[in-house]
Amino acid sequence: MSSQHLILVTGVSGFLASHVTVELLRKGFRVRGTARRARLESLRASKLVQMYPNLEFAQLDDIASSDLTEALQGYINYRW
Repeated sequence: MSSQHLILVTGVSGFLASHVTVELLRKGFRVRGTARRARLESLRASKLVQMYPNLEFAQLDDIASSDLTEALQGYINYRW
């Protein structure tokens, strides 16, 4: 797969989402992971970011009530 495809993974610091994220990165996808403010600093300082330059983060404290603008910035809606 090409790194041009951007995948949004919510709750990227969670167990399942973190494993999905690593697999997507290994396959060459660009991944934007959402996380709460309290987790962002440690995620941005992690070795994962150094290993995978296609990984980026967006703050999303509550998926039900937060503004998704930052998380969806530059996202292209593909039709399947």
